Amino acid sequence: MKILLIFIAFLALCLSGCVTTQQKQVKEQQRRQWESRVSKASLEQDRKINDLQRAIDEIKQAQANFRDRLADLEKGLARSASKRQGGFNALRAEIQALGSSTEKKINAILEEVGRENERLLKQIGRRGKSAYMQGYEHVVQAGDTLSSIAHQYKVRVRAIVDANQIEDPNSLRVGQKLFIPQ
Repeated sequence: MKILLIFIAFLALCLSGCVTTQQKQVKEQQRRQWESRVSKASLEQDRKINDLQRAIDEIKQAQANFRDRLADLEKGLARSASKRQGGFNALRAEIQALGSSTEKKINAILEEVGRENERLLKQIGRRGKSAYMQGYEHVVQAGDTLSSIAHQYKVRVRAIVDANQIEDPNSLRVGQKLFIPQ
């Protein structure tokens, strides 16, 4: 019996050591599983962080591209505004030059019209009231007399004398222009 007791004690001691070893193995396996899960979660978090970092980098790059495009557009607008202003200035200068040229032409025309008016006023002054009448212009030829001219146009001699303010009806000269009223 003594041997049996020793055997039981030995067995109990073995069993208690085996349980502890078995518990240690279970705990070790649980720890490894937990470490594996933590490692996988950590790797997944690292992957997500890397993905987010790439997305942030892409956004920053897109932002830089937009800033560059905006700067280019602003430069283009400035050039366009500058060109437009240059075009406006050129048009303004052209209009001023045209206005000056036009003013000179108008003044020349007005001077010419003034001279023509003076000439017409002198002619009207010579003709008197006949200037407002309708009629013909006759250039005196060699041998013309007031009577022959009056007969030719079927008017009275007195009408020709009055229309042309002739003082001496006998002093017609060749080439003289006479107004013949109707």
